Amino acid sequence: EPEGEKWPYAAHSRVTGGLVIPAYLQAPAAQDSGKGKGKAAVYAERSSDIYPVLTRYIRELKVLDMQFLRTRRGVDDELPAFAVLYEDASMQRQVRVYRIGEHQGELQPVSAWTSHSLDATTSKLVPLPGGALLAISDESLAVISQNRSPLGMSKRAASVTAWEWIDDGGTCERLLLADEDGVLSLVVLRYTGSGAERHVEDVFVERLGDIPVATSLSYLAEGC
Repeated sequence: EPEGEKWPYAAHSRVTGGLVIPAYLQAPAAQDSGKGKGKAAVYAERSSDIYPVLTRYIRELKVLDMQFLRTRRGVDDELPAFAVLYEDASMQRQVRVYRIGEHQGELQPVSAWTSHSLDATTSKLVPLPGGALLAISDESLAVISQNRSPLGMSKRAASVTAWEWIDDGGTCERLLLADEDGVLSLVVLRYTGSGAERHVEDVFVERLGDIPVATSLSYLAEGC
C-alpha cells in the first residue's frame, strides 16, 4: 500500500506459471454501523465492491519474488507498481517493474526502471520508501532504484528465509532478517533528504542472536 493517502482500492497479486493475477477490492470508508457490528462487519456487508479477478500475462517465467513498490500518491506516479524478481534464460537474476493501468488492469512495463546487476543468489525484495527496493542475496544487501546508483554491503553468508519491519510506520529504518542457520539479524537503514528526495544513504547489519529457522516473522511491538 502506498505511503500517506490510501488508495481507493487495495491490490493483491499472485504469480503462477508466468501469470500475474491482480484482484481489486474497493476500500469503503472506515465506519461503525452503530449496531455493535464494528468495522469488520461493515466491510463484509460491502462484498459487492469486490471486482472480478483479471488475469494478465507477464513475460517472466521463473519468478522468485514479487513486491508492490512503496510510492506516494500525488508525489510519485499515481498508478500502483510492482517489481518482479526473476531468473532469465541466461541464469541471471533481474528485476522488472510493471504498473497496473486504470483501463482493465493492463500491465505496463516500466522501461526506464533498471535493476543494474544483481547477485546470482538474490532471492528476496523488500520495498523501501520512494519506490526503491532492498535486494537480499545470500552474501549481500543492495538498495536499488530507478534513478540512483545501487548501494550495497556484505552480510553473513546464509540464505534469508524471512524478513519483517520493526518500524513500518513510514520510517522503514529497522528490518529483521532470519536465515537458514537460525540466526536473527537487524538491518538498520540510514536515510538522507526529505520528501521525494529521501533515500538510503547507508546500511548496517548487526547479529542479534539465534532462533529456530523461521519461515515467517511478525513483530509484536509491546504486545505478547
